[in-house]
Amino acid sequence: MQQHIDELVSKGIEEIGKAAGLRELEALRVQFFGKKGALADLQKMLGSLSPDEKPAFGARLNQARTSLGEALESRTAHLSEAALEAQLAEEMIDVSLPGREQGCGGLHPVSDVSRQIFRIFESMGFTVLDGPELEEEYYNFDALNIPPHHPAREDQDSFYVGEGRLLRTQTSPMQIRTFERFKPPVAAISPGKCFRRDAVDATHLHTFHQVEGF
Repeated sequence: MQQHIDELVSKGIEEIGKAAGLRELEALRVQFFGKKGALADLQKMLGSLSPDEKPAFGARLNQARTSLGEALESRTAHLSEAALEAQLAEEMIDVSLPGREQGCGGLHPVSDVSRQIFRIFESMGFTVLDGPELEEEYYNFDALNIPPHHPAREDQDSFYVGEGRLLRTQTSPMQIRTFERFKPPVAAISPGKCFRRDAVDATHLHTFHQVEGF
């Protein structure tokens, strides 16, 4: 029986030392230390031995566990280190190489056209003025002489957010805001996004761009 254990340990250490990868090593661990492994089978034999044989057999079995466990631990450390070195070598970046050129994206067509419009009007002496997209009813309607009963002020056409404010339906509020700040003569354009429900017309989006000059 002792000889059987010695042969098992000798064969196990040899196979563990030859394991080429961690997966193969895990299979060997199960083969020796699993619930149905070789050491478990030897442990079951302990009950069939005489009281005089059990101490020596148990001690040798524990030595076998220790020897095989140390061999597994050592080989695992070696293979793990080798796998890490291989990964680092594969992923290594040569910092002396020139950087890769990054391509630049193009302008959105709306932005491109808007810039062209700005350049044309600026060349004629116009100022480009930007205003708030969340506007007050006063600037969007009242100050532009749009009466309270006008259809354009209905909920079905405009996005109201409460407290007398809405998403502007036009860039015309910049007329009033500009005349409050500057004395004539004034030459300006007011570009920007406008918002209208237009739920009844499937060909219209709720957001569109406008450029207004005055």
